[in-house]
Amino acid sequence: MKITISGMEDVQRLIRDMPEIGRKAASRSINRTATHTKTDVSKKVREKSTIKASYVKAQVSIPKKATANNVSSSVVISGKRIALIGYQISQTKKGVKARIFKGDPLVLRPRSFVAVMKTGHKGVFWRKFDSGGGLVDRLSITELTDRSIPELVNDDKVWLVVQRDADKYLQIELNRNIKFYLDKAK
Repeated sequence: MKITISGMEDVQRLIRDMPEIGRKAASRSINRTATHTKTDVSKKVREKSTIKASYVKAQVSIPKKATANNVSSSVVISGKRIALIGYQISQTKKGVKARIFKGDPLVLRPRSFVAVMKTGHKGVFWRKFDSGGGLVDRLSITELTDRSIPELVNDDKVWLVVQRDADKYLQIELNRNIKFYLDKAK
């Protein structure tokens, strides 16, 4: 998933009339908007789900910033599934209870457990049992995962709000930066 932020007609006209000021104002505005959008994605996803901020921030990036020659930037939301430990969980005798979305009840994941591996990685794991309830292999464990960040952002409520906020913020930043550079040029 990718949010692309690029300059508009006002900026293009300003670039034609005053190329140096227009490009500086546009690139600075677009970069600030990209940073704001990255933060906004994190906030909106965390409003909806119980995911920890560090897991969201690790999957949202700004790989390309705007420059005076290239007036565009993008916010990329990558898509691997999040380990269940990244959501709200609680260990019980029967397994691990997890809540993905705020307001939903805790859901029991039977026979799962929280453990720290030798490498220091902490996660929610599950052992495989056969149909008779016997242990298949004591060392054969699988880490449990749930929805990825793109799946959480893809919800219309989150996606539309993020896009609308990015457009508003870009307009505010453009006006502010154009005024700043014009006052500086006087």
